[in-house]
Amino acid sequence: MRALLVSVLCFASGLAAATNYRDVQRAVGRVAETRGVQLEVADTLGVVLGDATRVRQVLLIVLDNALRHTPAGGVVRVRVVAKGRLWQVRVSDTGPGIPAADLPH
Repeated sequence: MRALLVSVLCFASGLAAATNYRDVQRAVGRVAETRGVQLEVADTLGVVLGDATRVRQVLLIVLDNALRHTPAGGVVRVRVVAKGRLWQVRVSDTGPGIPAADLPH
């Protein structure tokens, strides 16, 4: 299983990340269900200062990629971890991954 990390600078006040995160979860969950892929999303609450539209866009792009490359019966996992002032969004899947020869590029 491979993981992709996306870090978002986290502050004490700002945009409620949970609202955006749950919206993305609902949208992607429907796609996962139609493709026969299990979507596992850890429930995380936090506050992020940023552009809600862009955060949502990045999450949708990363999750769309994971769903496209995960075969039916596979799993896409999403975890959010607070690392000091940073949030790490970890997306992993049971797809084939990037061939080793292509990783240096």
